[in-house]
Amino acid sequence: MLTGEPVAVASGVSEDRIYRRRVTASNTGIVAFRPDVTVRRQVTWLDRTGKPAGTIGDPLAGVRGGELAPDGHVLAISTARDVWAVPVEGADRKPFPVVQTQAEERGARFSPDGKWVAYSSNETGRE
Repeated sequence: MLTGEPVAVASGVSEDRIYRRRVTASNTGIVAFRPDVTVRRQVTWLDRTGKPAGTIGDPLAGVRGGELAPDGHVLAISTARDVWAVPVEGADRKPFPVVQTQAEERGARFSPDGKWVAYSSNETGRE
């Protein structure tokens, strides 16, 4: 159950006509969002007041969306062509490829238990 007053944590979060999702949240309360896909973006954590609380990994280009694992430990990021994962905690928090082929993979989503990542691909030549 949610309690308290709503607080804006970011501005400029737009809606994507195809994917629609620009914001994702874990069961632990961590929220991630993306405002624009045309430039390299740095994953930045914000506190509950909207102030930057840290960054994770290197900036990525073409970010189309992301989803936090249910436990909040990993962020799956869909770029224009591939699916990446970014550990949220630990010393090495750099993005690493989950799926990286000549095809386009996107729309990464975690299973409810967080053990699997589903995505769409045009690898067969059909969209």
